[in-house]
Amino acid sequence: MVKPFSMGAVLTYRKRLKDQAVSSFQLAQRERNSAEEACIAKRNEYAVLVDTLSKLEIEGIAVDEHIRYQNRIEFVTAELIKHEETLKKKTETVLLRRKQLTKRRKEERALEKLKEKQNAEYLKFIDKKESAMLDEIALIHRGRHDSPEPDNLP
Repeated sequence: MVKPFSMGAVLTYRKRLKDQAVSSFQLAQRERNSAEEACIAKRNEYAVLVDTLSKLEIEGIAVDEHIRYQNRIEFVTAELIKHEETLKKKTETVLLRRKQLTKRRKEERALEKLKEKQNAEYLKFIDKKESAMLDEIALIHRGRHDSPEPDNLP
């Protein structure tokens, strides 16, 4: 048996892939959080506009000002829809990056187990070889002591 393939380079490469997956996942989370904050801000802006318009309608508002508020509300609604679509895409990206990261972690663990198994098998092989050599040395040594000495021959 030959010493097993050194998995150091493979493990290093896989660790780098996992680290990249971690970075991508963290970036995707930050972008998703940013999109969520923008969405919340737009929802708040929309709520303030609607609330303000309602109060002004009760107090009395000029037609042109009412039209401006309506136009602004429509504009903010359109922006809110865009922000919600962006948030949805960012959430999907986070889920995809999480799956990729999970896959990379599983691959890394599998390779670590394979490396440990290979090393254990190689050490077992070496132990067997060493035991066989020691047995052979013992037989040779015993053979010298069991044979008659040349001086004791008749």
